[in-house]
Amino acid sequence: MSYFADLSIYTYSKGFIHPKTYNIGWLDNKNLYPTGNTSDTFIDCLFEICCSPVAQTRGWHSCPFCDEYPVEIHKNNQTLVLGSAEIMVQGREIVYMAPNLIVHYVVAHKYCPPTDFIDAVVE
Repeated sequence: MSYFADLSIYTYSKGFIHPKTYNIGWLDNKNLYPTGNTSDTFIDCLFEICCSPVAQTRGWHSCPFCDEYPVEIHKNNQTLVLGSAEIMVQGREIVYMAPNLIVHYVVAHKYCPPTDFIDAVVE
């Protein structure tokens, strides 16, 4: 999967271009990422957003940190298979695009996205 720095301009999928669309959570094992604890509310909301992905692809990506394949997350009697789509989160006058693997990165690898993204997910 491609690496993009958080809050860089989104260019991955040409079909979802909004003038103010930014990357979040495009991680790889060659670049450091911010870590920390996030709230259960944020994780629950992020999981729900990942249940309705956009930009579905034909292939699957594994986790670059634990090589889990396929990457699955279980919550509320639901199982999501991750790594083949993106999520879109509407912020204040901006849009965030992230791989749906982001929920795995947050839960399993303590990835801590920017505060504005967390706020947009919870709102």
